[in-house]
Amino acid sequence: EGFFDDKRQDMLARGVDPEKEKKRTDDSAWAQFQAFAGGVVVEEVAEERTADDEADDEDRRRALDQAWYERRLAPLMAKADKAAVPAAGDDADAAPRIRDDDDGADVTKVLAAQAAAQAEKKRAAAAAAAAAPALEL
Repeated sequence: EGFFDDKRQDMLARGVDPEKEKKRTDDSAWAQFQAFAGGVVVEEVAEERTADDEADDEDRRRALDQAWYERRLAPLMAKADKAAVPAAGDDADAAPRIRDDDDGADVTKVLAAQAAAQAEKKRAAAAAAAAAPALEL
């Protein structure tokens, strides 16, 4: 590249200030590092968000599975309750375990609450990512 074996002597021969060149090189390396570190932070946030979404999806799936099983079990439990003959004076104990007018509103409320919590979690994560300080080393 240069005429001299010594980089400093070569820069001086070409009329380049070695101190300014070193500072420019260091600044360039620092900018590259900050860009890389910023990319890593963005990737980590995205991975965290994906993991949270997957966990929320799994929770919702489990809640729906549970509701489905309870719906299948409800008629069988009602039949079992009707088949049991209450003894005299035990009318209070003969109440069916599952009401006929049960429309699953509890499951719907639970799922709505989970969706609201997930949305709030996403808003908080976005606010935290936006408020994250720049990397200074």
